Amino acid sequence: MFMENEVLNLFDNFDEDLFAKMNIPDIMRTDIYELDGKILFEVELPGYEIPNICADLKEGYLTILASKTKKIESGEEKRGYIKRERHIGGCKRKYYVGKNVNQKDVHASYKHGILKIMIDLPDKAIEDKRKYIEIH
Repeated sequence: MFMENEVLNLFDNFDEDLFAKMNIPDIMRTDIYELDGKILFEVELPGYEIPNICADLKEGYLTILASKTKKIESGEEKRGYIKRERHIGGCKRKYYVGKNVNQKDVHASYKHGILKIMIDLPDKAIEDKRKYIEIH
């Protein structure tokens, strides 16, 4: 069991630049919920621009890719950064949505750093592509 001072000491030694050193890309924090026969995805992508966000549907998987490129601001190369946490790079995430979802069933919008994707779910009867064999 940790004493209060021991816990504080653990955080004193915590390296705030750990994620930057590991070059870990942004994490797409995502909320997924069902509403009125639709599946809704709300994906956090702050700081990304629409031309640098791509979503595709293949073999039952919805894949989201997002990338950032570095914009060189005037005088930036002369700045003496003490700490820099914003990075360039990208992130990618896949979600299984089912093989019966078609492109026409998927609608997307991006506003205020949130990518919203709505998927109209196919009817249950369509989902079951199993062919049953009558046994005599």
